Formats: sequence, structure tokens, C-alpha cells
Amino acid sequence: MNRILAAAAVLVGTLLGGVATVGADALSPLQLPAGPVQGIHSADGAARVWLGLPYAAPPMGALRWQPPRPMAPWQELRRADAFGSPCVQTGSMYGPPPPGNAWGIDNVETFGKPVGSEDCLTLNVWRPDSEEHGLPVLVFVHGGANVAGYSADPTYDGARLAVAARAVVVTINYRLGIFGWFADPVLQGPDPLANSGEFGILDIIQSLRFVQANIAAFGGDPGNVTLMGQSAGAIDIYAIIGSKLAGGLFHKAIVLSGLIGSGGKPGHHSYATDLAAELAQHDGLAATPEAAAKLLAGKGTPWVKDYLLSRSSGEILDAMHRNPALAKMPSTPGDGVVLPLDLAAAYDQGQFQRIPMIIGTTRDEAKLFTGKLLKVGNEQRFRMMLQSNPDAAPKYRTADLISPYLLPSLSSAPYNFCNWLLSAVLGRGVNASIGKVAKYEPRVYAYRFDWDRGPEPWHTVYGAAHAIDLPFIFGNFGSGFFAMDFSARNRPGREALTGVMMQAIGAFLRSGDPNVPALGLRWQPWGDGGTRQKLVLDASEQGLNLSLH
Repeated sequence: MNRILAAAAVLVGTLLGGVATVGADALSPLQLPAGPVQGIHSADGAARVWLGLPYAAPPMGALRWQPPRPMAPWQELRRADAFGSPCVQTGSMYGPPPPGNAWGIDNVETFGKPVGSEDCLTLNVWRPDSEEHGLPVLVFVHGGANVAGYSADPTYDGARLAVAARAVVVTINYRLGIFGWFADPVLQGPDPLANSGEFGILDIIQSLRFVQANIAAFGGDPGNVTLMGQSAGAIDIYAIIGSKLAGGLFHKAIVLSGLIGSGGKPGHHSYATDLAAELAQHDGLAATPEAAAKLLAGKGTPWVKDYLLSRSSGEILDAMHRNPALAKMPSTPGDGVVLPLDLAAAYDQGQFQRIPMIIGTTRDEAKLFTGKLLKVGNEQRFRMMLQSNPDAAPKYRTADLISPYLLPSLSSAPYNFCNWLLSAVLGRGVNASIGKVAKYEPRVYAYRFDWDRGPEPWHTVYGAAHAIDLPFIFGNFGSGFFAMDFSARNRPGREALTGVMMQAIGAFLRSGDPNVPALGLRWQPWGDGGTRQKLVLDASEQGLNLSLH
């Protein structure tokens, strides 16, 4: 019977554009303040799962480039057995597969192409399969430079973390790229929130409001919510901690490989007008850039705004790719409403929510960003990663990916030096951010993730790269970006490491203190006695190797 239900769940997920959890069976309906929902069990039955729950109205049509609107309550039972659509983005190594496909080699079909939907503001919930209530809540914000990523990435499956940490785990989608961060004179109106252009930040805040209103029905405690983000998600969390709009919506934070941003400077030219001009030429409304500029000047700003709202998300992304002048969007500056005018200065002055925090980084952060130093492009590299069996003889050599510098005998030494140099720069930025927070908040725990036991060539290419701590935090090694690193040989050590990390996170979620006996040492706050020590998270192939540094 379970196999029949699982097959049905996969079929329904495919028809809805998502991928249902394989091996899942249905839960009894659950009544939320938002409406009735029916979730599923995780594949192993240890967790209860609700996927694809809308936390805001679809930001489409006239709601594009507007603050998120609350989702109207629904009356009919909502099936929550498939992830919602990824937010629209250009396909990449860090993005989603084609609609209806599971994560894997088919992802390359989306590279460089628009993928996802603007109807994407959904979240997912995991909790232990028990009757416990008052569980701590963890809300996770994915990374991807705020232009890529999605909550259905297999690395972010929350089942194992929810069970190990005895918590409710929530993952969210939020608007990306030009749909998530876009302030422009053409779009200005009477609403200060809309004028801010900080739609991705406002989406995350809206998801926290949904959690506050509905999480008790899942057994979670709305008075004990921790916000966790990685990379761009971590930068966004620093921003939200500094926002006056998010007070009381969360109570602790876990910030992974992120810095406190300072915001961009407002431009004097309209990016929206340039974008509309490119679209007008492609649509045949003007033959040259000069003719397009004359057309738009004659039409006026309201027409330009309506014209942009009328174009599909794919057309907008395609226009940005066609015109090199549109390849890089201007930064969205602090607006004084959603975010301080200068976020870094606000932290320097202690103007942020003072809450317990874990702040983590990886030893080899920069290795994820050294693609230009490799022989192969992203698509070939991605294929090589998925074609590598960590338990077989290496299919590729380090030299297949890394060009020797100066002399062949130097092998990968210059590549490692570039990583060391770039990682040191990033590390100083992370430490500076820790210092800004710890100056006012004593409950700040810092870690550095050093695990790098993958086989070659990936041991050299990535090592302890940016984001490699995420599989250990969520306990997911079977599929995902770094799956080629996880062998049977290194399983005992990495399972021990993921186990202690999830225990420590569970303790932090409950109390704001991550110390547990399994650590075997005292993880001191960053500023305790001026030590400024980080917990170094590492493991041999057979067991834990934790230390303070």
C-alpha cells in the first residue's frame, strides 16, 4: 500500500510541477489558521512533512515589484505533498532542474535559461513524527547570491535535522534577482515599502509572519524561532536583524558564510528605462537604441512601468542576457524604511536586534568561486561531479580540472595559494562582522568548518569549500552539490560530525547555547575573556576531530 501511495505522490508532484517525497504516505488533515492542509510522512517515516505551502499571494502582474501581500485563507483541503515552484531565475549549477524533474544531471538543461515561476512564495515544514508540542522552530533561507537557489534543493531536506534536533524545520523560497531587488525611478510610487526595492527581504519577513501565525498548529513554539541562512541567505539575515520591521518575529539566528552588507548607492540613471528599451527593440517597436529611447521618452514613465509589468519573467531575463549593459543590475541601497541607510554603520552603533547567534564559515570558502582558474566550464564541471563515484577509482585527475601554473611540478600549489588568499580576505570580513555583533551581544558562538575528506580531484578542487557545511547541518549526503565527496570510507567520521552538529544546533534552538556533552569541549562565546576562539569542526575518516582555534 505504501508503494502505491508513494507512486501516487510522485505522479501528483509531477503534475503540479514539483517532485514529491519518494516513499511518502499521507498524514491526517491539519487545520491551520491559513486553512486545512494534508501533508505526508518522510521516506523513512520518522518525520511529518508539509510541502509547498503559500505564505503570500503570488507576486505576479500588478503585484510584481510590490511588497508581498498576505495569502488569503483557503477553505478547501490543500495537498501539501510537493514542493512549490522555484522563484524565477537563470538556470545554473546552484539552481533547480527542469520542471517535474528530480535534482541531477538534467539540471544542465536549464543552464543559462529562465527557469521557475513568479508564483513561488511557498515554504516547507518538517517535524518529528510525534505528538510533541512547543518545539523550537528553525526557518532556513537558502543562498545563491540572491539570484539563484530554491528550497527544494535536496541538501535542504529538513527531515533528518528536525528529528535529530527535535524541532520544527521550515525552508522558504523568496524572490530573486531583478524580481527580488529592484528600486528604480520608473517604479516609484506612494508606498515606501515598494519604493525600497527590497522585495526579497520583505518576502523573508512575510514568511516569518506566516510562521508566527501558523507554526503552533505544527507543534512549534512561535515564541522560540531561530532564523538561519547561508551565503546570500546569511547576508539577508544580517539585514533583517538590522531591520525595524522584523522585531519579535524571531529570537535567535544562525549565520553561515555571510557578511554584514553596507548597501549600494542609488544610481542617477534608470535601469528600468534601459531594460524597456531593449525589450522594445526585441518586440519590434523600435529598430535602434536611439529609436527606442525616443519612443520611451514620448510614451512617458507610466507607460514604461506598465510595459515592464506586461512582459513575462522569461522575456525580462532574456533581455538582460542579450544586452551586456544590462548584465549587472545596480545595487539596491538602504532606504531608511526596510533597512537602515547604512547597515554596517547601524551595526557599529549597536542598532540591531541583540539575540544569541551562531556564526559559521568554512576554511576554504573561496574554492567554490575559483571556476575561472579551472580548465572546464560550469556545465562540464557539473557533469563530472555527478559522474564521479566516491567509492570507485577516481574517474578524473586533478590535472583534468586544474591547469598547472609555471611548471607542471607545482601541480595544484598555485590554485591552493589563490584559495588561501581569497579565503583569508573573506575570513577577515566574517571576523569583522562577528566583531560588530559581539561588541553588543555576548552570546555569539563562532565556528570554522574544516572537513575535506572527499576523494580527488574534488579534495583539491573544493576541499572545505563554501557551503560544504550544509550537508552536515541537514544530515543529507545521498544527493546534492557535494555528493561526490561522500564515500563509504569517510562515512563513520562524517556521520559522527553531522550527529554532533545537529545536537549542538538543537541545543541552541532550545536555549541559545549550543554546548552539548558530545562536543567533548566547551564552545565559548566569541568574546569570552577576549579569546575570540572558533570551534573547528572536523573529522577523520573514522571519528570526530574537534578543536578550538
